[in-house]
Amino acid sequence: MPPSTILPTIFDAGTIIDASTQPGFYPGIIELKSPSQNFGNGFTISANNVHIFGFKVTGFGTGVRMSKNSSPYHTVYIGQVGKGNIFYNNAFGVGMYG
Repeated sequence: MPPSTILPTIFDAGTIIDASTQPGFYPGIIELKSPSQNFGNGFTISANNVHIFGFKVTGFGTGVRMSKNSSPYHTVYIGQVGKGNIFYNNAFGVGMYG
């Protein structure tokens, strides 16, 4: 599904976005695809304890961008055994920025 605009930043702690809950799921079937090469970020995270599972993220500048928030430490889970993410043809798969 190519977004028509850049997706909003995730600011809510404890957010879970889990594509593996879809019927017939297998890794790579749920795709977040950039409408043009290096179209910003796939997911941008600025929160603690965020989980993103089961997506194929394709064609973005950064597939998942983790940005510093008000806390000096935060935990983000990207993929899990049997629920992994696939990053393909992005400039960067996962990036951490201050």
